Amino acid sequence: MTLEAPLRPPIAAKKAHSHPGLRGPRPDPWAWMESEEAELADYLQQENAFASELIATLPETPERFAAELQSAVPPITTSPPSREGRWVYYSRTDVPTGRTVHCRQPWRGRLPTAEQIDAGRDEGTEQEVLDTGALPPAPGGRLGGWQVDPTGRLVAYLVDPDGGESYALFVRDLDGSVGSDARPVAYDCMPGLVWHTDAEHLVFVSRHRQGKQLTSWSRLSATVETVATTSAHADRLSVRRSNDRLQIIVTHQTSSGTTVSSLARRHGRLLLRPVGGWPPDIAVEVEHHATDGGGGDWIVASGPRGGHLELIERTDLPDQHRTTPMFRCRADESIDGFRVFRDFLAVSVTGAGCRRILSVPFGPGAEAGTHVVDQSSLTSWIFGGSSVEYARPLLTYGRCSLAEPPRSVQIDLHTRDRRTVDGFASLPGYLQDDYLEASLEARADDGESVPITLVCRRSVRDRGDPAPCLLNVYGSYGASIGGAFSPSRLPLLDRGWIWAYAHVRGGGERGPAWHHAGRGHAKPRSISDLAAVIGKLVSEGITSSDLLALRGRSAGATLVAATLNDSPGRCGAAVLEFPYLDCLSSLERPDPRYAVADWREFGNPNAGLQSHDRIASWSPYDNIARHRYPAIYICAALNDERTPPWHAAKWVARLRDQVATHQSPVLRVVGSAGHLGPVVPADSVRLEAEIQAFLAGHIRRGTE
Repeated sequence: MTLEAPLRPPIAAKKAHSHPGLRGPRPDPWAWMESEEAELADYLQQENAFASELIATLPETPERFAAELQSAVPPITTSPPSREGRWVYYSRTDVPTGRTVHCRQPWRGRLPTAEQIDAGRDEGTEQEVLDTGALPPAPGGRLGGWQVDPTGRLVAYLVDPDGGESYALFVRDLDGSVGSDARPVAYDCMPGLVWHTDAEHLVFVSRHRQGKQLTSWSRLSATVETVATTSAHADRLSVRRSNDRLQIIVTHQTSSGTTVSSLARRHGRLLLRPVGGWPPDIAVEVEHHATDGGGGDWIVASGPRGGHLELIERTDLPDQHRTTPMFRCRADESIDGFRVFRDFLAVSVTGAGCRRILSVPFGPGAEAGTHVVDQSSLTSWIFGGSSVEYARPLLTYGRCSLAEPPRSVQIDLHTRDRRTVDGFASLPGYLQDDYLEASLEARADDGESVPITLVCRRSVRDRGDPAPCLLNVYGSYGASIGGAFSPSRLPLLDRGWIWAYAHVRGGGERGPAWHHAGRGHAKPRSISDLAAVIGKLVSEGITSSDLLALRGRSAGATLVAATLNDSPGRCGAAVLEFPYLDCLSSLERPDPRYAVADWREFGNPNAGLQSHDRIASWSPYDNIARHRYPAIYICAALNDERTPPWHAAKWVARLRDQVATHQSPVLRVVGSAGHLGPVVPADSVRLEAEIQAFLAGHIRRGTE
């Protein structure tokens, strides 16, 4: 079923402009959207009005879907508790609203159960640390991190009020002796903060005119002091506390290499003490391992630049007189991260179509060898990984699948005993046996097998005929998608839909080689892999072209838009979220903060004609074709700094101008939102509800 729009969409103004390029000037009459903010804002308001009028004509309202999304989850969930000093911390979330209250209770010798946590609340021993529903400067801002100081008296936290990923830093007293009002400390900060062990200095990263700076705030003097600065916005600067709680680790990554330092206090001031340096072709992550004698070694994970870590070593940096290899992942895997205990390493690796958690023993008396703690498949997921305390090898992580709701698992790395711990509440009325998860493979045009995973109601597959299918794709930056459970799928699944994932090259599902095979000059492989997946789903009778919808977010939307340009009639609808569409122009004139990563992923058109022409051949904005496009829903965020809303607006404007389409694309622009989505959880629910109402309105078959 298709819906004809009786409404006239807004028409964006054309203004003469040409982009300089290696192939000469390239006309772009909508380039004004990149610089004329006031006029763009007016145009986007018209698009929102048109979107609202068109959405109002759908057979099922977004409000109905929103109600179903909210009823599909438990009203309250409590996170697994963790210990920090003399307190046990946990969070309680009102799922329908997304409001989370971070709480604590006194440590009583062991982690409390869910019943004991509730009893502590009833007895008055629970203390509220932070309420995300009441964050200044505006309630409902996105929390960018929080930490309680070593004395337990102060909590520091970062708030992004509008989705622009620029955080304000606040400090609040918890004991009530000074007052409970939050005090602003700094603005234009980045995620990540840590209290120094002296309980006086709070350390964080903020932006300045030329780059970034490592900054400290003194609790005693209430003053801010710069510890170190970078000279370029493209530099990466981060700060965090080591797993053994003894070191503050500062990592500075530039085009010249990576430098890691520890933060030391001398004569009342904070200073950087060099730990080690690595050349630009090496990626590193560093941790500290304290020993019983009061000393310690550094644990270094390294690998070729591109984010793929492959080797973990124990060394006495900065001298490196003693370096002992501890773990090397397989060639088809990369290290996601690791956590240091006194006697064990817990290592997470991804590749070969799965994720594994392994324990690597070291230290006096530890048995040799590596043990696989747990392993997931493409249809399942293991996530997180936190420790109760450094000296006790208790690792807590989450486990779920496409059909199985998440549960929290705790394992003793020494005894290998495991148990499911409290934390994730059961879903009301959800019966896992009613749903089926499956995997299959498509054959790409070069013979490579491309994995597909999906979930649906069992009755849908038992019926055997083609069903409505939402195919999700990302395929960029070595990231993996799918495998995790999400109750937000239930409204469509319960209407007889299939929810599927295309694990195309460019992602990380099969390790570093899978990523490399779909990045840079090979990025067209990601697009052709998606076409192969579509063909497989249709040829197997799982769905049909008119019952298929494509969905991609950010770089995933790039692949969807390129597929719409290349393959008319491949699908009946498409959703592009916070899309990256004007790729050629953006890569010619990149934002310095993202230039290196984007050039590595998509290629650099300034590097030569061959590279330029390759990108120009698939860049969605530059390849809109004069054929019939399906129903398209595009959402953009007003404060998105990574893929600004003009990406979506320009693509829509050119599509309407060049293609006499029967169905004008819908462009929804969200105000208090950035690249990560709306900052207010309720707005995220409304956006997802509108997307699902749009899909259900344009792709319809008999319901369950």
